[in-house]
Formats: sequence, C-alpha cells, structure tokens
Amino acid sequence: NGSITQSVVDSLEFDPADGNSTDIIYVSGNTYAIVYSGTLSDGFVSIFNITAAGVIDNAIIDQLEFNITNGVEPVIINVGGNYFAVAYSGPGSTGWLTTIVMETASSYPTDRPTINPIISFSVSNLDTWASFSETANKNG
Repeated sequence: NGSITQSVVDSLEFDPADGNSTDIIYVSGNTYAIVYSGTLSDGFVSIFNITAAGVIDNAIIDQLEFNITNGVEPVIINVGGNYFAVAYSGPGSTGWLTTIVMETASSYPTDRPTINPIISFSVSNLDTWASFSETANKNG
C-alpha cells in the first residue's frame, strides 16, 4: 500500500497554446517523449529530460510536428531501438500510423537532437490496434 508523500515535485508547460490528448513514453536515460494534439489539432511530439528525483529540465530538447493537418488523440509506443510508432486520428477522422526516430543515447547534446519522421500510413475506420510489425535495415 503506497502513499503520496509530497505534492508536486516539478512542472513544465510543454506547449503554451494547446496540449490535448497527451501520451508519454520513456526514451532513454532521463529522456522522455510526449505526443499530443496541439494548435489547430496538429500532431506534435516533444522530448525532454526528467531526473530520477522528478526534476524536469526547464526546456524542451526538441519538437516535431508529425501531422500538420490533424493529429488527434495520439498514442506512442517503442517498436525497437530508437524507432517509435504514433497512432492517431488524422485528417477526416481517419486512422493514421506514423513512425519516427529519436536519439536514444542516455544524454543529449545541448545543440538539440533531431527527430525525423520515417513514414506514415492512412487507415480508414480504425477502431482497434492489435499489433503491427516493422523491418529495419542496419547500415554497415
């Protein structure tokens, strides 16, 4: 049986305009990613650091707008290594799945890492998501 011994440890406003339907995932080390529906319901992913003591860095490390039209109710999972999949309701309320790559080093350089979209697929009438698979090729 647990108890909450302290109220809020730290807070960070990650989007001063809109931040709806959020989902957070561990990336690596102290680094976490949050996906959300932002301004004009566009889809965003932001990465930031949280220490084991619950202290949040005062700045977003990097941000990607993964859908510039609609990115409603996004959910993110790690599909392996530094590849992540985001499922969301896109334009016309159709189902979308987008993969992105994020650095998974235990710490990021101060000059901001990159987040790159890989590919997106549109799926009409997506009610549930049971599973999917992805094949990656290693360079070298």
